[in-house]
Amino acid sequence: MSYTRSENKKCQEDEIAAIRSIYDCNECLFFLKDEINYCFNIFLNIPKKKLKVKYMTLDDKDSPFSYSNFLIKYLPPIRLMITISDDYPSHKPPDFSLIISWLPPWEISFICQKLDEIWNNNKGNEILYLWIEFLKNDLFDFLKIQESLDVSFLYMIHRFPLDYMKFNWLTLSDDRALNRGLFLHPMHFLRKYSMIQHKVEFAKKYYTCNICFENVSGQKCIEVNHCSHIYCNDCMYIYISTKIDSGLVRSIHCPQLNCTSEIDYNQIKEICPDKFERYEDLLLKKTLNTMIDLVYCPRKVCQYPVIKDSEQETLARCTNCGYNFCAYCHKVYHGVSPCNMSLIETIKLIKDYQDGDDHKKKLLHVKYGRRQVQSIVEEHLTKEYLKNSTKCCPRCRTPVTKIDGCNKMSCVHCQASFCWLCGDHIVTQNPYDHFVQSGNKCYGRLFEGMFEEEMYLWNDLDY
Repeated sequence: MSYTRSENKKCQEDEIAAIRSIYDCNECLFFLKDEINYCFNIFLNIPKKKLKVKYMTLDDKDSPFSYSNFLIKYLPPIRLMITISDDYPSHKPPDFSLIISWLPPWEISFICQKLDEIWNNNKGNEILYLWIEFLKNDLFDFLKIQESLDVSFLYMIHRFPLDYMKFNWLTLSDDRALNRGLFLHPMHFLRKYSMIQHKVEFAKKYYTCNICFENVSGQKCIEVNHCSHIYCNDCMYIYISTKIDSGLVRSIHCPQLNCTSEIDYNQIKEICPDKFERYEDLLLKKTLNTMIDLVYCPRKVCQYPVIKDSEQETLARCTNCGYNFCAYCHKVYHGVSPCNMSLIETIKLIKDYQDGDDHKKKLLHVKYGRRQVQSIVEEHLTKEYLKNSTKCCPRCRTPVTKIDGCNKMSCVHCQASFCWLCGDHIVTQNPYDHFVQSGNKCYGRLFEGMFEEEMYLWNDLDY
């Protein structure tokens, strides 16, 4: 089909008007100079909701073909730069260049050749719409991208840029095939773009808040990153502010029932900018409190964090005010003497130590000091042993233990005889009379509590 110059001009204007009516302003940008120049940002329709992107890491010595992968929802748009001459569409196609940031130059060259083929099959007709629709809807099939997009070559260029420049691989591709992000890390670049584009698309829609159940514009909503639950900004501000005001800043979870996803740091800053400084302060304090070798200076005018002395486990020196204090009781440093502990604290320490495993005991040593823990626990065990395994002599009050034998006891300190069962001091000439006198509460109980072997040895005893 042959056109005059004016007819070409009319076809070009009609084609541009039609394209403007089909695609939004983000997809086509027009620049009018001596010739009609314009570009298209072509946003691809990903076949599935998410696309897996993979690349060869080259870091695994055992497996040289180790891959890393990640998921994205959006790819950066293809930029199609067009220059239209007076001979289009009658005799020649528009001059074009193709910019794709996620393909190597030779694959972009294949696409350029495909666009030439589409023109050859439709020579003399308007071609821009066919080009755009191919790039928008059919490119994945043309490149045979089904399950994943492999960006290993782009990753190698990022890792070894000098090698790429040395071999001058650009000369192997079509001059119209361009990649403006060749030396970027493909994972960082593609993830960042996908995240930004997701926010743009999110803001265009309306959502039902999972707290107040109101229908709210995406511009006034937030989507929790790790679980995708959606809430309006007002409800989330109240929820997170309440957590911060209550001091519950460790692991602020999504408010959805039974959801364990955490709201990340940047989203908290976005939702509650006026509370964020307090959030950071509380989070720092909570984090420092989990450090077993860190304490705070007990002086109210200081409160500076102090690292415990590794050589003297009870000594802490504040580098801010110079105050020396005990790292455990937070009082003035008292050397090797045990800290003064309340009865409740002592009982809890003893119980934790007795019930704990080796790791728990080690933590108690670090927290309270090995010498103090051993002293307290040993003293407690001694008292418990004396209470459960000894009885005091009724004459001199010396603790006496019964290892074996009958219930007639003799004090090793004052040689007094007494009954192990009732504790009475036996003053009769024959101390065994206490167990044979009728009506006595210990009558016949001389051998009570003895084992059969011991009973056998006493069978022939004449007392």
